[in-house]
Amino acid sequence: MSRATVALDEASALKERGQNLWHLAEREMHDRPWRTSALALGAGYLLGGGLFSSLTARLLALGVRVGLRVGVAPLVAAGVSEWVGQSFEKTEDEDRHSSEPTPSRRRRSS
Repeated sequence: MSRATVALDEASALKERGQNLWHLAEREMHDRPWRTSALALGAGYLLGGGLFSSLTARLLALGVRVGLRVGVAPLVAAGVSEWVGQSFEKTEDEDRHSSEPTPSRRRRSS
């Protein structure tokens, strides 16, 4: 095969892949318009140089704060309530044991 036929075959294969990608994008936009628009907006923001801007730093900090409040705070609260509950159980057990008569306090029944 000559170089020209190989180049034409590769060009037609590339054109077919491009058309398939275009149809996939159209179907994705039709099926999920909000997601596709958000992806396009995010890609434009990144390609426009927004990655290392002060707005990105603020948004990232806000995301971390919200994530910590949503994810870590309930775990800490559950751990504290479990710890407090265990300490109350220990106190109740100690009170129960202190009210039971010890062998030296028991009355002998004759």
